[in-house]
Amino acid sequence: MLLPDTAALRALATTYRDRAVDLRDEASALVARATAAPWQGRGADAMRAAASAAADRMRATADEHADAGAALAQHAAQVEATLELIASLRQRFLELAASVGATLVDVAGDVLDAAGAVGDAVAGLGELVGIGGDDPAAELRDRLSRIRVPAPGDPAWLDLDVPGLR
Repeated sequence: MLLPDTAALRALATTYRDRAVDLRDEASALVARATAAPWQGRGADAMRAAASAAADRMRATADEHADAGAALAQHAAQVEATLELIASLRQRFLELAASVGATLVDVAGDVLDAAGAVGDAVAGLGELVGIGGDDPAAELRDRLSRIRVPAPGDPAWLDLDVPGLR
């Protein structure tokens, strides 16, 4: 599973915010150059009005870039918080599974050992649960280790319903 790259999101947010600053600076420079032009008359007034309108549009675009940068930064923070929650749930699950698994292996080993001691009448207990061989506890441990859980960072961790996990 490919995890979201929050550093790339933050870098893109910075790019948008920087572009917003550049656009505002360019808008101000455009108005300053238009105002400073020594040209007079109706044509000059029309040029200054057009420059002012273009600067207004540039500032509006700058605002949109700034908003996009803020939204990307906020999204990156939310993604990081969710990834931290997922990592925490995964760690707690692994600790819980290790504890339960060790206890289950010990109990199953004791049960299977006792079944062997009782004799042929219950000798098939290991086969009944699908575990046999010379070391049933090791086989059970091996089976538990092959249980597939969601990958690190997988949103499926948020839906995992295990008592004691949250």
